[in-house]
Order: sequence, then C-alpha cells, then structure tokens
Amino acid sequence: RFFPDNDFQADLIIKHAFNYTPLKKNRLTNIPKLVIWDLDNTLWEGILIEGDVELRTSIVQTIKHLDSIGIVNSLVSKNDFNNALSELKRFGLDEYFVYPKINWNPKSENIRALLQEINLLEQDVVFVDDSPFERADIRASFSEMIIVDQLTFPDLLIDIQLLDISIDETAVNRRVL
Repeated sequence: RFFPDNDFQADLIIKHAFNYTPLKKNRLTNIPKLVIWDLDNTLWEGILIEGDVELRTSIVQTIKHLDSIGIVNSLVSKNDFNNALSELKRFGLDEYFVYPKINWNPKSENIRALLQEINLLEQDVVFVDDSPFERADIRASFSEMIIVDQLTFPDLLIDIQLLDISIDETAVNRRVL
C-alpha cells in the first residue's frame, strides 16, 4: 500500500518479478563464441520500419574486431528480412553475420533455432539488445546466456582485454568456415 498524492491510497499487487542484478564488468570472464545483435536502436539508431537509420560506429567497430579474432556475430531482430538485409548491405555489414534471424517471431524462438543451427550452448553466447523487455524475456529462456544492453557491451569487451587474445588462422576465418 502506498500513498501517491492528495491522501489517495492505492494497493500495489506484484504478480511477477524478476530478480535483476546489474551486470558487473568482470562477469564476462569467458570469451564468447557468438554474439547475437538486435538491429533497431542497437546496431543502428532508429527503427527501420519508421524510416532512416544511422549506424552506431562503436558497435560496428566492435563487430569487425570480434570477427577479426574469430568470434562469430549473428542477428536476431524483429524486422522485415529484406529491408533489414538491404540496410546491412548499404552499410557494408551483411557479410559479418551468420544465420541471421530477422522476422516477427519471438526472439527466444529465433535464438533457440540459431543455437541449434550453429551448434552452440547458451553459455557460449552474448545477446545484445536495447529493449529491457526483450532482455528480460531472453533471460527467462536462457539463464546461462550473458545478456547486455547495447551501451554496455563494447566497454565490456575492452575490460576483458579481447584486444590482446592470441588468434590463429582458424579463428580468423571462423565466419567463413
């Protein structure tokens, strides 16, 4: 029971709650094998269906760096596939993503299908999305997956010093294998 304004009484009933603890920068202790990105307001600023979008350069640099050290990138986004692919091609990024899941299905279904196709476990994956709702939904379905927002992730990678990991020929070409 709480009292907002003017001595009005209100009851608050909580039917479902998430135990949310903010991601600490040192939580990403293992190097991921796959990073799954959202598009709207994550990879780019804006919502594609509403008009023009603008790339977030820090995210693009992160994607290219991940690819160069053998960490695979993919997409799970609620969008029209052809429009999204056109934008990715226009930005020169379409080649960086494997098994993209761009449709109107729930993201949890798309991630489950992606993990089967690429043969990975959820603990080897990082999911990056701007939407607190989507992150909570994925967290409920994949308890061992690392789930972060689009602003946290590039800094998180630098903090675990992915810039200094050793790579070999197989890692560099992992996306095309």
